[in-house]
Amino acid sequence: MTGNLPAIQDKNFTSKFLGKILKNTADGITGTFVTERKEHILAANRIFQGLLNGNFIQTVKTEWDDLKSKGRIKDDYEHTEQHHACLKEMLDFLDQDGPDKTRFEFMKKIFLMAATENVENRESLLPQQYMNLCRKLSSGDIFVLLTTYAVSKTDWKDKRSRSLRTWLDKIKIESGLKDRELVELYERNLIEHKLLTDRNTRVRPQGEVEQGEHCRLTDLAINICKYIEAYDEGDEIAGD
Repeated sequence: MTGNLPAIQDKNFTSKFLGKILKNTADGITGTFVTERKEHILAANRIFQGLLNGNFIQTVKTEWDDLKSKGRIKDDYEHTEQHHACLKEMLDFLDQDGPDKTRFEFMKKIFLMAATENVENRESLLPQQYMNLCRKLSSGDIFVLLTTYAVSKTDWKDKRSRSLRTWLDKIKIESGLKDRELVELYERNLIEHKLLTDRNTRVRPQGEVEQGEHCRLTDLAINICKYIEAYDEGDEIAGD
């Protein structure tokens, strides 16, 4: 889908480039349908993912154009190394990772917030690094991460140690995931990616957690969640 990004020649490069990808995606879906008719399951999967990616790209293009029209993305931002890196990360994500809506929305919010330069300036390497890390997360990981961030801002937050089971049950209830074991599965992945602090098994065999000031969230996790929060709470996308 992506290849090497061409040199940016004008202030509307990103919109035109995404439009071209949309057309190529549509052409590719038609080609798959025609040329691989005998491989129905494979063709159906490719068509479905192509349609999904087309919708995702259209969403990015629409919201990008809206931000540009309102002056919230500066014209010269499209010439920056940060934008090149973030745009490539987004397109590689769509092309290679087969994303669902939850993962796409998470990535999109970081991508667009970076472009507005409201959280980090254009010299920062962090937006691309955040996007690269988030590509490794599942939808369940994201649910648990955002739920933990929400809980960390409630009265339940404190610096006390809690049993692992107490923490898992709280996140289970707040996230709606229902099964403690499912939350635990995602918790382990977030620990692996340095987004949650690890367990302490020295005190209790089943595990204890040090909540700290942010309900086990690391500084890295807090900074990523602030990107998402800035998108959700600001008027950058919704408009005036």
